[in-house]
Amino acid sequence: MPTIPQLTPATVVNPTDEVPISQNGSLVSTTVNLLLGTTQGAISTATGTLLGRVSLGAGGPEPVTLGVGVELAGGALRANGTDHAGFVPQTVLQGTDQAVISSGGTPMLLQLSLLRGLFSAGANIAID
Repeated sequence: MPTIPQLTPATVVNPTDEVPISQNGSLVSTTVNLLLGTTQGAISTATGTLLGRVSLGAGGPEPVTLGVGVELAGGALRANGTDHAGFVPQTVLQGTDQAVISSGGTPMLLQLSLLRGLFSAGANIAID
């Protein structure tokens, strides 16, 4: 009986080709299709594609579309700011205006009127 290195290599593998396997101590054959039928298929997708699960129920990975303001860069999701590029510019600040801040890593809204508390007036100076 020849050894595996002595066999002629196959250049094309078909689902109906047979391969030997040991099952409960006995040598049997199975088809490539049956052998690979229980394995997960290779995932081939373009570079920069985010895969996830957008459908309900069991199933394989699906492409996830990134919304405005989010991009995939260096293997991480990143906010790029384009989601607010179309906002109308505020030319005069009002005390009732708000700004988005990060407090301990958590995004929060800040009333601009509270910024006054960060500053103190010196002698003969008033903050208005």
